Amino acid sequence: MGILKIGQNKPDRILDIKFFNRSKVMDKKFKMILAAIVYLILPVFISGCLIESVDQPATVNQGDTFQSTITISDKTADSNPHQGAVDVLVPDDWTFQSGTYTFTGGSGSMMIDTSTIPVYGNVDSAIPPPANMKWLKLLSDKAYPNPANVVYEVVLKLNVGQKTGTFPIGYLTTKNSQDLLVFNPHDYDNDSAWTDTSMNHMVTVNKVLGIEEWNNGIPDKFILSQNYPNPFNPETEINYGLKQSSPVSLNVYSVSGTLVKRLVDEVKNAGYYSVKFSGLDLPSGVYFYKLTTNQFSAVRKMVLLK
Repeated sequence: MGILKIGQNKPDRILDIKFFNRSKVMDKKFKMILAAIVYLILPVFISGCLIESVDQPATVNQGDTFQSTITISDKTADSNPHQGAVDVLVPDDWTFQSGTYTFTGGSGSMMIDTSTIPVYGNVDSAIPPPANMKWLKLLSDKAYPNPANVVYEVVLKLNVGQKTGTFPIGYLTTKNSQDLLVFNPHDYDNDSAWTDTSMNHMVTVNKVLGIEEWNNGIPDKFILSQNYPNPFNPETEINYGLKQSSPVSLNVYSVSGTLVKRLVDEVKNAGYYSVKFSGLDLPSGVYFYKLTTNQFSAVRKMVLLK
């Protein structure tokens, strides 16, 4: 997230310096020496966003919520307020659910950038997404100046689609300022670039059994699958499997732990089961469903989004 552009379309303006007499042309050799000095000194004072780390799951199921945490640093203070930009390369059937950011100067939410081409540049042209993938372009909800050596933590939650396989998740960060999509030309992190990327964070999307597959046979373990669809409105389906006969309870709870609905409360034989849950009379929000048997207990989260 630097302030000045280094030598891009402006090398002559940087080096064309007149001393004492504006009409006097500097010696060519002296210009070359000055150019070397300017080139060496400028990176000390001009720095950009640097992605320090990415924490994300290696596997998810169809319909799951994918959560990643991105740590970003910026060594140079900037008194001009800017929105932060974080782009994520994902399968093209994934959608943005929510995001937050925190740093010493504030905190807030990440939101979808609705502009056709972002202010900072056209990432789709700069890094064309592979087939069946896309860039999700996100901005912070507020603009901030930043102190030197600031560290941002961005937490993103994305809705996983139905496409299965292994995908290279990528991340890009910069400031939402004009034409800042200037990449580091080297194959390593360097905070003198305005834009930093961290690519090829592999994630495998596993298939969730469909109804026909689910109803065939007896599982070799107890299973509680992620509901589908998720988020949902107003109805979703919850699948579970029993490797042996057992008393079963399947309940839905609010985030405060209040029981919302009992879906199952009886003895069930070994096999696969599907249960419908309707949130028609419930407000939007996060809910949890819990499966309990004699030998197994599991909890999963679902999102009602009206």
